[in-house]
Amino acid sequence: MYDVLHALCLAPSRQKSRIESLLGEWGGLQAEAAGVDAAFAAVAELPPGTLQFVTEWVTMECFGLMGRIVELGVRTELFAADEAEVGCKAEVQG
Repeated sequence: MYDVLHALCLAPSRQKSRIESLLGEWGGLQAEAAGVDAAFAAVAELPPGTLQFVTEWVTMECFGLMGRIVELGVRTELFAADEAEVGCKAEVQG
């Protein structure tokens, strides 16, 4: 989490590449979160299908970082604002 906060303090031109490299690390964290949720569900004897809070949190943080990458792409004019809008609408609908 410290690395994410540090990346968000960088200049926008440097944030995008730093966040992209951090997303790989968050993929590993997502696997660990699923293990934590499974262990907790077993200890607490939760029924199958119970919301996995740690996995959900990690997933939402990843989505936030991906959104920041899109925002930085628009700001640095890597792609046009209407391209980002179309991609975001497709993600929400799909």
